Amino acid sequence: MKKLLIIFTLASSLPLLVLAVLKGKHQPLITQFHKEYAKVQYKIGVMYNNGEIVDKDHYQAFKLLTQSAQQGNKQAQYQLAQMYEKGVGIKQDSKQALQLYAQSANQGHLPATLTLAKIYDKGNTKIRIDHKKAVHWYTMAAHQGSLSAKILLGLRYDKGEKGVKQDYQQAVFWYRQAAKKNSSLAQLFLGDKYAQGKGVKQDYQRAITWYKRAARQGDMEARYKLSRMYEEGHIN
Repeated sequence: MKKLLIIFTLASSLPLLVLAVLKGKHQPLITQFHKEYAKVQYKIGVMYNNGEIVDKDHYQAFKLLTQSAQQGNKQAQYQLAQMYEKGVGIKQDSKQALQLYAQSANQGHLPATLTLAKIYDKGNTKIRIDHKKAVHWYTMAAHQGSLSAKILLGLRYDKGEKGVKQDYQQAVFWYRQAAKKNSSLAQLFLGDKYAQGKGVKQDYQRAITWYKRAARQGDMEARYKLSRMYEEGHIN
């Protein structure tokens, strides 16, 4: 029943395209339904890769995902990159994986952007650690909305490590970006910068404001720092 429901959902959205792909008679539809067609290729490619609805078939998955990726589908590029990176159904090729991750990331696909950042940050047997490249991709991920990337960049600029020089103003910038998205950790760190006067003019009241925001979310360190500020007379 579940399989029938999934088939119906997929087929009802783009019936002609789905049938065309499954039968291999798809060439006349490419120019007319370029993006829609690539989406269907991607969805069916994932089905074959995971063995969902159809029997698992990495060859068919690779074929469909490649076709979709070549038409610019960022999700297919990401899935195909994973196959190349892990050697699933094809020979492992780290260089090709990086190229596909980059194509996907440059189209705004956050999982691909973060994957690239982590690959260069940690390295592996095929790829050397390159913290500057990692920072490049973490920065892109932050602009794409990644909260974890914003906090990580804040910490790196704060400490001056792994690909960046110490820059408190940049640290404050990234902490603030994350704090505005309600990250208690970033709110704590931003409070620290105001309390220390690093990257911003020292301002205990603003430090208290950010500590309170973090404390309301259950951050114990923020609560401790508020109590210390009270003891030191910064809170009336």
